[in-house]
Parts: sequence; structure tokens; C-alpha cells
Amino acid sequence: MKQINTIVLALIFCNLSAQINLKQISFKQKDSITDKELYKKGLIKSIEKIKPLIDGMGKAFGLEKKEETDIKIQKEVDSIVNNISQKEIDKDIRIFHFEYINNRVLKRWEAKENGETLTYPIFLDYQKGKEYYHFPNEGEREFQYIFKKIKNLNIKEDKNQNKKICEINCYKAIATYTEIEEAVNNPEFPEFNKPEEYIEVKLEMWVTKDIKTLYHPVLKVKEILENFYPLEINESNNFIEGSIRKYTLKEIVKM
Repeated sequence: MKQINTIVLALIFCNLSAQINLKQISFKQKDSITDKELYKKGLIKSIEKIKPLIDGMGKAFGLEKKEETDIKIQKEVDSIVNNISQKEIDKDIRIFHFEYINNRVLKRWEAKENGETLTYPIFLDYQKGKEYYHFPNEGEREFQYIFKKIKNLNIKEDKNQNKKICEINCYKAIATYTEIEEAVNNPEFPEFNKPEEYIEVKLEMWVTKDIKTLYHPVLKVKEILENFYPLEINESNNFIEGSIRKYTLKEIVKM
């Protein structure tokens, strides 16, 4: 009996010691074209999608006429599509940063690969799930951290496929789900209204159980983060086909 208790305590200790507390973590985002013609079609589709929004802004604020706006948009579309290349896409590599300030607040921001800041830092109280723009927060208005809304989640884990990422044990997992973009229905600004839309997403991941948190620099799907923490993600979807968005771990600093 004493020997069994010793084994149980040893297993518990090993499990606890495996848990990683983060000080800093950052991910690199890079898009890759897998099918140029398919990618062009998806790009045109995505730009066409925002045309009504641009037209609505013009109407709401008395800017250019719709015809003039459409001509400018079409010229921009033609320029983007005709000059698309992997070299151009590589110019938009982004780094997503999390820095843990204390045991309840982290700072998040985005930057270029050369370190140039792209977004102002936002502070997240990850115990409350609230965000604000300055730290310390002295009565400043807080905003709810918003996870993506999804349905039809399916996760397949293959624990027989293993690799180490920054000395962290990982295994292979694939998740598919439908992302829900909620409808906008504003009577005061009907120009900006849009119906509910759905995007089919596939994530091929290397994941770990050694990091337990619902907050991730590039993934905002709570239902996935309740299961494991991805350290590498290949994302594809049916919104812009012909491409893969890859997130790789750039840096991790442990407590």
C-alpha cells in the first residue's frame, strides 16, 4: 500500500512539474500560396464582399458617388490580382506577442518581423476576461475579450505522431469547424448591415497539454484551447482558397 501511494505521489509530482507557466510567447504568421489561380479568385471574392461596406460609408458620410468608388475599387483589385506573388505576400509577415506582466494581466500587440509595431498594446486581465488600453487600469472602461463563435467542431488527435518544439512535447491534432460571422442589423446605419455568414476552417496543429490557458496570441477558439495549446498551426479555409496561413512559435520565455 505504501509503495502504491509513493507511485501515485510521484505521478502527481511529474504531472505538476510538466505544467509550463508563461512569461512571454510570440508567434510568426506567414501566408503561402498553394494554388495561384484559386487564390486570385478567393482574393477577388473577399474584396467584392467589402464593396457594399465601402459604398455604405460613402453614402453615410457623403463621400464619392458609388460609380466613382466602384471604379477605384476595381482598379485596386486589378492591381492586387495582377501583381500577386509569394514575394509580395512575404512582406506582410506578422508577429503576435503576449507578455505576462503579473499573475493576472498580460499585454498583447502585433509587430512586423523587423520589430516595427503594428498595433497599440492592449492589456488583458485573463482572470476576468476583460481588456483595456492602459496599465495599471485606474477605473478605465473595460471590454469583454471576445472568442470566435463557432459550430460543428470536430477534433482528431494523433498522439502517436510526436515532435518537440522548443523542448516542449507536442503531438498532432486536426480541428475542423464552421466559423460564424454574426449578422449586423443597425436601424440607424442600414448601409452597414450584413447577414450572418459562415466560413469552413481547418487547422492542422502540433499541440501540447503542458500549457493550460484559454488565451493564445493567434487562436481565439475557446473550445479548442479547453483541450490543448497549439504551438504550430496550418490554417486553411473556404473564404480565400488556394493558400495556407502558417503560425509558428517564434519565442517562448517561461516563468
